[in-house]
Amino acid sequence: MKHILIVLAFVAISVRANFSYTENSPEDKIRGQPGKCYIEELGLFEKGNPIKIKDKCKTVKCLDDGKIEVTICPPLIVEPPCYAVYPTEKPLPECCNFEVKCLRVPKPPTPPQRV
Repeated sequence: MKHILIVLAFVAISVRANFSYTENSPEDKIRGQPGKCYIEELGLFEKGNPIKIKDKCKTVKCLDDGKIEVTICPPLIVEPPCYAVYPTEKPLPECCNFEVKCLRVPKPPTPPQRV
């Protein structure tokens, strides 16, 4: 467990890059709306500057033809009982500097010994 936490601490310090991908707006939501995009979290929004999604470490930017550039933190896998906590109130890339927290798992009772 200590080794996992040490590795995760190193990753937490070294993660600075963002991860971006492109997705399409639903055609029925942008039909007749040139220069606009649609995602569930925002609804309809205009082409232009990136917009931060509230309570998430994620930005979206409306591109041409309803395409959306989505920028998030790099994917991360944390083994239970641990989990990553992101400061989502901060902008990208600062909100990618996560903290790893672990739940205390009680030790199973020791079975009685026969003598």
